[in-house]
Amino acid sequence: MEAREPQEQAYTYGQYLDMDLDDRYELIDGILIKKSRPSIIHQDISRELMFQLTGFLHGKKCKVYNEIDVAFVDESCQDEKNACTVFVPDIAVVCDKDKLKDGCYLGAPTVIIEILSKSTASMDKLVKYDKYARAGVNEYWIVSIEEKSIMVYLNDSGLYRPKALYPFESKEAAVFSLENCVLDLSVLLEV
Repeated sequence: MEAREPQEQAYTYGQYLDMDLDDRYELIDGILIKKSRPSIIHQDISRELMFQLTGFLHGKKCKVYNEIDVAFVDESCQDEKNACTVFVPDIAVVCDKDKLKDGCYLGAPTVIIEILSKSTASMDKLVKYDKYARAGVNEYWIVSIEEKSIMVYLNDSGLYRPKALYPFESKEAAVFSLENCVLDLSVLLEV
């Protein structure tokens, strides 16, 4: 599990931005969570998926980002500075460029991909899974390096429903929220 920093108060994203921090953090319900550094294989998988998504999205309205701050707002916080939950997903596909504000995406990306590691697995499978679904992230991919597979979930009224399980051998893995987008996962076997 990623490290929870001892703190006396709940922070907002605006306060987080004002802090002089040497490491990367996420903010979950106002609590700072230190992000661990990704392994080499984690970075290789991220790069391969980014490469294919970037190629597919070239010239289209949606864009793909890695390690972008994603601020979730609700009735208690109407802008990114007051957001109490800010994640930094491995990969995010965003289709509403108006929600890009000062290096942050304000709202739910269309697709989020998280690559599991030992230190993040429970966070990605439980906390982020729930938060992403409730925030309205349409499609959530959980990449398991250990199992050499990707589980895809689609949002159904704030709850995720399993849609597909792709082994890394899959040459045609559909990204359901992006029309005609099919990724070749077999390249992940080479990393």
